[in-house]
Amino acid sequence: MLEIVNAMTGELLQVAQDDFENQMDWHQAKQTCEELGSGWRLPTKSELELIHSDLFQKGKGSFKSNNYWSSTETTSFRTQP
Repeated sequence: MLEIVNAMTGELLQVAQDDFENQMDWHQAKQTCEELGSGWRLPTKSELELIHSDLFQKGKGSFKSNNYWSSTETTSFRTQP
């Protein structure tokens, strides 16, 4: 497990050392975090950006150049002019 501090909130974030073996959709990723136990969750978008800059870009952990899920939900829709 790796640890980093969220500079915005001061919260200590614990990050899994390794990626999971299989790619998952958002629901599977969320469920897998819940199954890990208390305190495990998908990171927010800003936490994921912090993980990327403080861990991945510095070669810490076994992160890959893949897409990662966050807990930040967005709605996208288009309106007709």
